[in-house]
Amino acid sequence: MTAMAKALLDANFNRRRVIATEAVSLAYRYLSALAPAPPWRLLGVEYETGRGPVDLAWANSEVGLVFFDELKTARTATRRLPGAWEEQTQRYTAAGRARFGAEFVGVRLLPINAMHLARLSSARKPWARLAPTPNDPFRLGGDR
Repeated sequence: MTAMAKALLDANFNRRRVIATEAVSLAYRYLSALAPAPPWRLLGVEYETGRGPVDLAWANSEVGLVFFDELKTARTATRRLPGAWEEQTQRYTAAGRARFGAEFVGVRLLPINAMHLARLSSARKPWARLAPTPNDPFRLGGDR
């Protein structure tokens, strides 16, 4: 699969350029609009949860809380979460609770191209809609 993907990209300069541009755009959106502001600090990237690596782990240096971010870049033209995303997020939620106990807030599932699907998975509320900001990473969202 890797060889096939590389061949497809190498065969078309414009495709490489489009993918690189999209990656930079998504990273900028995450860093400027979704990544939490201090006192949150990055705990790790591709952070091993014990049940697979989550994209990002964050810790609050003032109160000791921890949460994970699982980022999705796929273009999803639906109002429903794909089942595989739900399963993965719930697996990371269980792993976070097992490792951090009551200090674990949950997992933010952030489909960057489809933020109407953003959710928080936590022990208290399995699926809460999110409309996060850097200063309020767990701001609840409506039915958008």
